[in-house]
Amino acid sequence: MDKVNILNVDRVWLNTRDCMNYLGVSRDFVDDLRESGKLAYYKVGHTIFVKKEELDRLIENCKVID
Repeated sequence: MDKVNILNVDRVWLNTRDCMNYLGVSRDFVDDLRESGKLAYYKVGHTIFVKKEELDRLIENCKVID
């Protein structure tokens, strides 16, 4: 059986720190997005996960056209 290199797999689920790094924002900002209902999330035990596509969709929906 061939070994699979997990590091080469695109991540679908991001924890809070990953979300902060992905968006370049603070923890408070990510928490505010979740608490306001702007960002859907999943909770397993005490760990919160967000689908990366949800972050991309959030940014796409905030498009500003001047």
